[in-house]
Amino acid sequence: MLGSIDLPYESEELSLSENDLLVFYTDGIPEAMNSRGKEFGEKNFEDILLLNRNLNVSDFSDLVFNEIKKYRGKTEQSDDITLGILRIK
Repeated sequence: MLGSIDLPYESEELSLSENDLLVFYTDGIPEAMNSRGKEFGEKNFEDILLLNRNLNVSDFSDLVFNEIKKYRGKTEQSDDITLGILRIK
């Protein structure tokens, strides 16, 4: 086991359709900072996801990472970034 959190959680059932995406990510994406200390942000990340959701999963992932790198510029990444994307077939 890599790690666990012993917190109560709620479960929810979702209905998924063909071509729906499930996106899992760590806080390193929205919290990536530029040289002025401004975070990339949830809204910016959401906009990228919505505008590009029809790309294949590989291109979609590459686009997200490239947008974060572009936003950060020469600023070093201060946290890990993990992104998982599943497309329903």
